[in-house]
Amino acid sequence: YYENTSFMGDSITEALSEFGILDSYNVIANKGDTVVNALQNTDKLQGINPKNLVLLYGMNDVIAFDSNSSEESSNAFKEKYIELINSIKEVLPRTNIYLVSPLSVMANAVDTNYRLTNENLNEFRLKVSEVANATGCTYIDLASIVEGKDYLHEQDGIHYKYDFYQIWLDYLTNYIK
Repeated sequence: YYENTSFMGDSITEALSEFGILDSYNVIANKGDTVVNALQNTDKLQGINPKNLVLLYGMNDVIAFDSNSSEESSNAFKEKYIELINSIKEVLPRTNIYLVSPLSVMANAVDTNYRLTNENLNEFRLKVSEVANATGCTYIDLASIVEGKDYLHEQDGIHYKYDFYQIWLDYLTNYIK
């Protein structure tokens, strides 16, 4: 079903190929990736030329875009995300682009980094929605689908177990025809 769809993102996206759910060919993702890192990967898309492109960024960006004010941090993230989308559209003008909401974390995620809170992620989720509106992309609120389903999380409270990926891909079929 996702043969002509590519996925870009961080370690959560990377697991799509690590779990063997999708071919690694369709997944452009690395642990710790942010929208800033993604800007360096847009050239890889040209060779693939997917019909659909699904982006999941925000979790590492919450850490990377750290300033004294959460508003300032999330606005800087939004600007870079818009820059990324525009860069992708230059390379792939006919590709449908889908922006997935940053996902929630469990309370213990803050042990990894003090910025990894659902409050910060909610702020960035709002910005991803604004980016979708500003760029004409489709926003997919996956976070609300898995909200409160802590059994889908790995022990670190950040990453997800195999079952989450079936939920994600099933949910995507509502958007990608």
